Amino acid sequence: FCVFYILLAAGYLAGLLLYQVTRSWMACLLSGEILCVLYVLWKGRLFVKPVFRLSGQGREIFRACFVLAGTYLINALILHGDRVILQHMKGGETVTVFYVASLGGKIVALAAVPLDGVIVGYLSKTGYQMKKKAFLGIWCLSACGGVLISLACHLFSLIFVRLFYPDVYLQARPYFLLANAGQVFYFLASTLSIIILRYLHEKYQLYVNIVYLVLFCVLAFPLSAKYSVEGMAVALLAANVIKAAGLLLIGLLYLPGEKAAVAGNDAGSDE
Repeated sequence: FCVFYILLAAGYLAGLLLYQVTRSWMACLLSGEILCVLYVLWKGRLFVKPVFRLSGQGREIFRACFVLAGTYLINALILHGDRVILQHMKGGETVTVFYVASLGGKIVALAAVPLDGVIVGYLSKTGYQMKKKAFLGIWCLSACGGVLISLACHLFSLIFVRLFYPDVYLQARPYFLLANAGQVFYFLASTLSIIILRYLHEKYQLYVNIVYLVLFCVLAFPLSAKYSVEGMAVALLAANVIKAAGLLLIGLLYLPGEKAAVAGNDAGSDE
């Protein structure tokens, strides 16, 4: 995964040079993505030589990829949907204020993509079976960590925004805590989804994200219309906290308990 993201970054940097010639922002993205696809074709196990002959699990993998693509599309819609809704409801100035107010949390949220890839790679290589109690412990630590990181992002924003966005600092300052917390819990919910995905069927993640999208829209449109930036911040935070709670419920319902895990290990040793 480290090599993958190093190549991705190198491809994006090369894309910046291509942009000087093509004046197309797509060149920046395509250069990084194409480089990574070539690396996966070279090192991955999904495509075996000859390249377009699928491995034995190819059909199942493609089915899972379609489900996950829908899941991540929903996440992307919500990650960027706040600006679209505010632009529609209140105009461009409000979008600027909300973006600046949530900047610290957005920086943290951007770390979710590479970190989630590392987590998936680590969990897939271990034979550890996540139990209810362990997942509950991870969830509680994540929730506590989310509160602390949100406070840290608030303090970061007080300094960073004052230095680099002084013209909107006074407008954005009242929303630092809520707006950053919404982005931080977006990141935490995404990471919890990855853990659930490793041990349970990918359909659960899709179901959670569909409910997540509906809930976000139901909250964001009326709250933004009435309370502007504060309403969007509340809607985003509430949607992500409820998503995290839903993931906890799924984990407690479908992950094995301690007794089940012990029974499974005993059965394996008897064989």
